[in-house]
Amino acid sequence: MAKNPNSPVRYRLSDEDRAKFGGPAWVTFRRPDLFSLPASDLMKLESEMNLPIGNFLVNALQGSVLGTKCMIWLARRLDGGMKEKFAEFDPHIFQCESEIVEEESEEPDPTRASSSGSETQG
Repeated sequence: MAKNPNSPVRYRLSDEDRAKFGGPAWVTFRRPDLFSLPASDLMKLESEMNLPIGNFLVNALQGSVLGTKCMIWLARRLDGGMKEKFAEFDPHIFQCESEIVEEESEEPDPTRASSSGSETQG
């Protein structure tokens, strides 16, 4: 678990999923980016995910597949500029790489071990 629950989390889709969905190699989910959105934008995201933001956050903290999918999809939207529909975004969650970013930097630290699969930190 990250020391700071607002620590950003970086995600990288598997090579197969990147070929299918495109986008940058790494995307970063930052809670403050989500929390800074106006209500109208949050309601659009809730509608697209068919899940209230509060439920998404609980799922993410529990490390569920749904929570991890939401975090990656939101990171791709907010950080990567991707626009795929949530229902059509079906990555192989346990083949994704992830890392918690204690201090923001430009690129993932290649010397730091990445975890595969569902992210229990969020």
